[in-house]
Amino acid sequence: MFAKRCIKNNWIFVFLTFIVLAIGSCESFLGSGGTSEGAIEFKITYLDDEKQNPIISLLPNTMFLKFKDNNTVNKIEGFFGVFSLTYLVDNNKQVNYTLVKIVDKKYIFEAKNTDPILGYNPMTDLNLEFTADTKLIAGFNCKKAIARYTNDMGVKQEIDLYYTNELNIESPNTYNPFRQIPGVLLEFQVKMNNINMKFEALQIQNIDIADEEFIIPPGFTKVDREQMMETMNTYMPQK
Repeated sequence: MFAKRCIKNNWIFVFLTFIVLAIGSCESFLGSGGTSEGAIEFKITYLDDEKQNPIISLLPNTMFLKFKDNNTVNKIEGFFGVFSLTYLVDNNKQVNYTLVKIVDKKYIFEAKNTDPILGYNPMTDLNLEFTADTKLIAGFNCKKAIARYTNDMGVKQEIDLYYTNELNIESPNTYNPFRQIPGVLLEFQVKMNNINMKFEALQIQNIDIADEEFIIPPGFTKVDREQMMETMNTYMPQK
């Protein structure tokens, strides 16, 4: 029973890691003409059959992202502090940090915002079609784009994306598969850890965020990309 519980806990931890990477699409929710401090709340919808993948029932349905002074942070803790994940983006330095704590083990991975991203299933031959269609999401006017690509199973797919230009941001999609989108994605789909998900912004909160949220705490061991991937894979069942 304990072993089964640990497996479930590890599943959730790794998948939350990927969720945080997924919402990197809004890492630059900032700009001279937009909100510079606050939080955005996303609704998460899982598009796969829960009967075929029961882990979906254990996953969160919402996600929050905090932002301030051209920096963003998302911290997730689970199971009474047994693990935590902090994903921090410093757009002033054009770097990002992934901090992982598993019981008493602490790891940090640093990367440039333009480096290849972790966690996403391949989207080969990605092509974007920009349309004249619009949609109101979380009070913002969004434009529609259609993404066409070949997925990791070799199947051609087509998904709708909605982004807004009303936030006057700079390079908002440097850390997700849709870098060509010229605005903040407020509704989009991704596949991570072999699970298809849809994110939709529910609300944007104009609230004060403490400076301490963006400070890297002491005691973390720096690892490279391969070591971080190995750490994640250790806590993720393989197909």
